[in-house]
Amino acid sequence: MTVQVRQAAGGMQTDAWLAGAQARCTGAENALLARAAEMANAQFGERLMPTGESYLNHAREVAGILVGMSMDAESIAAGLLAALPSIRADAVAYLRDNLSAGASRTDVQQSNGTMRIKLNGRFDFSAHRAFRDAYSPGIDATDVRQIDIDLAQVDYLDSSALGMLLMLREKAQAASKGIKLTNCKGSVRQVLDIANFSKLFEMG
Repeated sequence: MTVQVRQAAGGMQTDAWLAGAQARCTGAENALLARAAEMANAQFGERLMPTGESYLNHAREVAGILVGMSMDAESIAAGLLAALPSIRADAVAYLRDNLSAGASRTDVQQSNGTMRIKLNGRFDFSAHRAFRDAYSPGIDATDVRQIDIDLAQVDYLDSSALGMLLMLREKAQAASKGIKLTNCKGSVRQVLDIANFSKLFEMG
């Protein structure tokens, strides 16, 4: 599948990073990459920095670097979205917080065919490997029919987290497993609503 996205400096073009990544990814991974590109373009396709450069250029460069490093689709999508300014109004605070102990932690429980993953703290790009490591056994396990993501203790969620949830959804569907986002409240619920996640996930 080839996905075309707009560039601010005119015309419809296929992003080189996207074409390169999709050439070696599975169908589910391609869907995630396409969705990440669509989200980035929808929010920043026409926006320019004070210098006149497109906001998307830096994000595309980040994605291209990750493709060149042969990173997995989830890392590429999270890197693309994490490079956009909506992720952080204050870059210094963003870097400080991601290097702090406030990064998201996971607590995994399983009973009666349901895996419950409780996230704590910040749910952003710094958590992507821990999050994937938490849910992957549930995707593979034959006795797990449902995966619930408990967001009660999450105090920050950004666009890269949305990409991780989309990837989980694709994998869960491919494995015929249910997926639910639970305890979605406050600013976390607002972010999910803005992204129209209620149309993609069961939420409570």
